[in-house]
Formats: sequence, C-alpha cells, structure tokens
Amino acid sequence: MLSAIAKTDSQLASLTQKANPNIKSATWNDQKITAHHGIIPTQQSADWSKLTEKEKKIYELISRRYLAQFFSEHLFDASSISLKIKNETFSATGKVTTASGWKVVYGDFSAEEEKEESNQSLPALRVGSVIPVKKIEIVQDKTKAPASFTEGSLIAAMEKIHNVVENPEHKKLLKEGDGIGTPATRAAIITELKNKGYLESKGKKIHATQEGVALLDLVPALVKNPVLTAIFERKLKEVEAGKTELESFLEAQKKFIQQEVSKAKALLEEKSAK
Repeated sequence: MLSAIAKTDSQLASLTQKANPNIKSATWNDQKITAHHGIIPTQQSADWSKLTEKEKKIYELISRRYLAQFFSEHLFDASSISLKIKNETFSATGKVTTASGWKVVYGDFSAEEEKEESNQSLPALRVGSVIPVKKIEIVQDKTKAPASFTEGSLIAAMEKIHNVVENPEHKKLLKEGDGIGTPATRAAIITELKNKGYLESKGKKIHATQEGVALLDLVPALVKNPVLTAIFERKLKEVEAGKTELESFLEAQKKFIQQEVSKAKALLEEKSAK
C-alpha cells in the first residue's frame, strides 16, 4: 500500500519512505471491527493526471490518514502555574512541542491547528516559590458567548456527547458507542437537518433556524435528550447479541414514537389555544 501511495501521489512519496510499517497502533485491532474496517488506500496505483480535483483530494485525505499511523507519537511538554496574590489565584498554561511525530504527515494543516492552541513556554518554578509581582493591571472586558458550531466542531460534539451526560451508566454507553450517529452518518444527519430547514450555514458557522428552535421547544425532553441514544444503543446491542428479538425492538420503537407524537400534538394544541 505504501508503494502504491508513492506511485500514485508523488507529493506523498517522501512520507511513505519515512513511515515505519513496524509500528502497530491501536488501529490494528480486529476485535473493534464490526461492519467493516476503516477506509484505506488499495494496493493498486493510479494515474494521478487522470483523477479529478475532488478525487485527488479524497485520495490524499485517506492516504495521509493511513500514513499517520506509521509515525511516532506526537509529544509535547505541558505545564501550568498557579500563583496566589493575596486571596486571588492567577493561572497560566503552557505547551511546547518536543517531537512532531505523526503530525508531520499533515504539514501546514497541523501547524495551523497548533497556532490555535497554547504554545507559550512557561518559566521553570518549584512548588512554594515566591516571586516578585512586577505589575498589576485591571482590564475591563465582557464575557463572550460560546462560539457557534462549525460543521467540523458539531460532528466532534456529536461524537463526544457523553461529556454532557451525568448519569455514569448512560455516560459509559455513549462513550463506548459512537455518540450521536456514527462516523459514517454524522455529516449526513447535519445535511438532512439543513434540508429540512432546521439548521442553516452562515459562512463557516452553523445556526439553528427559527423552525429548529420551535421544534426543540415542541418535542418532549426525553426525545431531545442524548441519553435516549444510549438507551437505543444498548437495546440494539442486545439485538445484535441475540438477547432481544428484532421484532420486539421494532414494536417497542413504534409504540414509543406514537406516544411521543401524541404528546407533541397535545402540546401544540395547548399552545395554539393560548
């Protein structure tokens, strides 16, 4: 495969030479494979000049992802300092890359990502050190609203939805599963919400439309709770393991949907009456 990548995409040839195929990352785990393994290049080389621009981008994206696993770990020194001045605590964090590792595969993309992170170097201090305060300055500012989602950050949030769930059991299920959707369906879910008019793009940002906000106000709390995904995932795993009949699961879903639709209709009628 490395040879095929080098022959197909000349700009990746030098990376294939630096790749170490002896490195076996967590990617190589047949126990984690369900429907199929991840998308990877084939052993067949292609004529780069005959590919469209979109095909070239897709091939490069998949190839870089495949190559990254054959590079060493990305290492950095992370540090934090907490200083107490009177009764107030002031903190600073620092991060300095010590070995680029697999990030060299992504080149400029990786460098741009690191610019957004804290890359300042902090001085070496010991616990209990006393240092002079050179200047104190009061700055008036306003707290900022959380940044709007981009399509990329929304997909990441869907995957890490367990971070906002408190129930330990549900949190574990969501973490072990795929969160909301799967890697193959999350982008399609967002596209479908756009097509239905519940989401809209403003530049790179994604916002809920008035219809989307109205829908969230209308549907019952359980339906918009990510815990529901965890419950469904657990039931589907029981079906997969043969512990629950598929028909039984589907029948339960029908009853649940009918029940929630009835609740939504009643709530809508109540609001209309007002």
